[in-house]
Amino acid sequence: MRFKLKSFFYAMAFCMSLAWKTSKHYTIGRCTLLILSTCTPYISMFLNKILIDSLTIINEKNYFSILFMLILVTLMAIITKLFSKLSAYYQNIHSDLLEHEIEKMVMKKTMKTNIEFYDSPEYLNTLQAVMTDFFSLNEITWNIFYGMSGICSLIIAAGMIGRYQWSYAIVLLIFSIPSAVLNQKFSKKAYKLRLNNMPYERQQSYMYSVASDRYFAFDIRLHNLCDFFMNRYKKFWSICFKDRKQLKKKQLICIFPTYVIPEIIIFLFMSRIVKSILNGDSSVGDFSLYIGLFTSLIAATYTVIETFSSVYEDKLKIDTIEKFSKYEEEEDRCGKLEVNDNIKIEFKNVSFKYPMSEKYVLQNFSLEIKQGDRICILGVNGSGKSTIIKLLLRFYDVDEGEILINSKNIKEYDVCNLRSVFSVVFQDYINYSFTLRDNIKITDLENAEWTDEDAIKALHIVDADNILKKLPEGLDTYIQKIFDRNGYEPSGGEQQKIALARAINRRCKVMILDEPTAAIDPESECNLLNNLKHELYGKTLIFTSHRLSAVHLADKIVLLENGQVTEEGSHKELLELNKEYARLYRLQMNTYNFG
Repeated sequence: MRFKLKSFFYAMAFCMSLAWKTSKHYTIGRCTLLILSTCTPYISMFLNKILIDSLTIINEKNYFSILFMLILVTLMAIITKLFSKLSAYYQNIHSDLLEHEIEKMVMKKTMKTNIEFYDSPEYLNTLQAVMTDFFSLNEITWNIFYGMSGICSLIIAAGMIGRYQWSYAIVLLIFSIPSAVLNQKFSKKAYKLRLNNMPYERQQSYMYSVASDRYFAFDIRLHNLCDFFMNRYKKFWSICFKDRKQLKKKQLICIFPTYVIPEIIIFLFMSRIVKSILNGDSSVGDFSLYIGLFTSLIAATYTVIETFSSVYEDKLKIDTIEKFSKYEEEEDRCGKLEVNDNIKIEFKNVSFKYPMSEKYVLQNFSLEIKQGDRICILGVNGSGKSTIIKLLLRFYDVDEGEILINSKNIKEYDVCNLRSVFSVVFQDYINYSFTLRDNIKITDLENAEWTDEDAIKALHIVDADNILKKLPEGLDTYIQKIFDRNGYEPSGGEQQKIALARAINRRCKVMILDEPTAAIDPESECNLLNNLKHELYGKTLIFTSHRLSAVHLADKIVLLENGQVTEEGSHKELLELNKEYARLYRLQMNTYNFG
């Protein structure tokens, strides 16, 4: 119990500190208006009591005092409305600011977390929960303010009722406790149920996102998959809905009686007050006052119970967000060294398997790359070519062996500095729904001397001049039509060229190309490779390829099989060796000899 209370108050402190950090002005304003908005209704009740008592005295001389009280009641109603509208304004503006602050927190964390966690279903489940729940931080903050208002209202109502009979207020509060306990219990069950169903919710969300994603649109229509995805979506939705419905039904049956009992108690109390009025011990104004106070007391009690029960429920969401925040970030495993200009790379007996897998992708892999070397890594799908690149960039850390740069383990280098020396095009290349200019410039944002000529030059090197010529607004043309109806939808080969231009624009000492011409036509490939040969003179080049037409760029060729180096040497040396490389080379060459 002590731990639960500590966790509960931690959640409140966390959200209030976030509110304060977001805006001190609006936090103070909301607290002040909260107190004023809570007090004014009770002042109005008391003024109404006096007004009603005055009306029961039939006296012409009493007219002006009644009129004065009526003016006060009207002014208090106006003031109450003013505070209510000001409070709503402060709440809306503060909520927008809070939402913005929370979105920034989540975005930054997701982009800083170690990429290896994306291989973990547990992380993906937590991420899905966080992406859904982080808005709850805003809701919790609002509930805390609303709960504080309820506490103020509860104290005032109980104090005013206490002038008549303290026991009434105490009994009402006691009989409100069961609903608080039950609400807390069901709130915890509901959130735990949602976490348990998160794998189903993730699959449901995936079906929903696929349905509206242009990437899948052609295949869905080609194979008439609408019913298939709808049925799967309904299947996972039904599993989650069935469990939620059962829990809500049980909650309704259990909790409703706990709300009825306080209403019966109010009836008994008010009947005693009616009797007191008939006996002359109380006034008609007292009846109006106390019925308002009892109603306010029970409303305030329910407000406190429901809002803080809601805070307790959302506390569990904060626990999930807290768990997410503790996932290791890349900066947490940074070294302090910086890479100098001359770069020597060495893989020494490296073995690696991906998280959640027992199969080694690389085994005792060794390779030395000196400054200015041009290395081509060949191998069938799954042989470990792309994994070598990911390890070199420290997206993952090796399980055995080590990777050295300038004779120092890469773990000793600052991660951002380490990656800054590489220009990379991944096999799964991407382009952003930005302008063509932004798509190229994004790799060199800190270069104040960057101009459009740099983008044009990069496009020329990758044989993409024709892309620029056909764009209606040149470099200002949006890639894809997500944000601009006049955007350009590049072909697969054109998308790869834009990705290559982005890497060329980075101007690094080491260029890494993972299947750089997989989507490019033979003529463009020839032009591109010739341009790269000239552009990358004196730089280190590491590339993987299925197409052996690109091997003439390399000084050394490494053939991988099952994560191990089986052949290593120049093109001429490997042909003379007459093993697997020679067989693959002849096989590809024979595909062009149709006669």
